[in-house]
Amino acid sequence: MTKEPTAADWPTPKLRLSVDLGVEGLHGVAFQEVSGIDTTDQAIEYRFTPGEGDRVEKIPGPTTHGNVTLKRGIMDTGTEFQLWYQQVQLNTIARTTVTIQLLNDQNVPQVTWTLANAWPIKVQIGVLKSDANEAAIDLLELAYESLSVTQG
Repeated sequence: MTKEPTAADWPTPKLRLSVDLGVEGLHGVAFQEVSGIDTTDQAIEYRFTPGEGDRVEKIPGPTTHGNVTLKRGIMDTGTEFQLWYQQVQLNTIARTTVTIQLLNDQNVPQVTWTLANAWPIKVQIGVLKSDANEAAIDLLELAYESLSVTQG
């Protein structure tokens, strides 16, 4: 007998992203692209003492996180990213908790990534060309210290 497929049998489609940057004016921001959410555990080689052979064992080392890149079309509403980034340049930055949610077609969170102690390290305006028929893109790159992921 064949089992009927359910919603749990299919991967979550990339429908909509909602991001809370933990900064005044930057809550529930819609982005068209988020990339770079990754965690890497370094492997440290541990060599046993002489007399035990030339045996080498790998043990877990420090965990590192890549930078997260957020992209969205430039909005008329202003320069929130630049204002937040200016705090870094003035050495007055407060690290924030950034929450990235993948929403389904009913705007219900399917996956939530939480970046702890995040701050902007790069703000970039995409290529501006007068002869192109495409949206100008804001780019925001964040560094962070730890990552947690929750389903639903």
